[in-house]
Amino acid sequence: MLWIKRVLVIAAALLVAVLTLVFILENQGQARLQFMTLQSPEWPVALFVALAFIAGGLAGVLLSLYLRARLKFALARNRSELNRCRKELDGLREQLDSQARP
Repeated sequence: MLWIKRVLVIAAALLVAVLTLVFILENQGQARLQFMTLQSPEWPVALFVALAFIAGGLAGVLLSLYLRARLKFALARNRSELNRCRKELDGLREQLDSQARP
């Protein structure tokens, strides 16, 4: 079963590599991006698309790291509150037991 997964992963990687190569070869035309008064140098369209893809991936990774850190802090805060509540509950149970025994 493991070898089937390896073969599928290798096949998927080769397919992505071939599609990327075809995309790059088909998009060799030069382009210049302009935003307001800023202009980029003339580069192949494939380079602009690749840079946009990389920027999007980095933005996704950074956002997931930020959200993960927030969740870790929230989990730590909730665990400490849970421990505090458990201690309070144990104290209340002890008081109830001491009142129930004459």
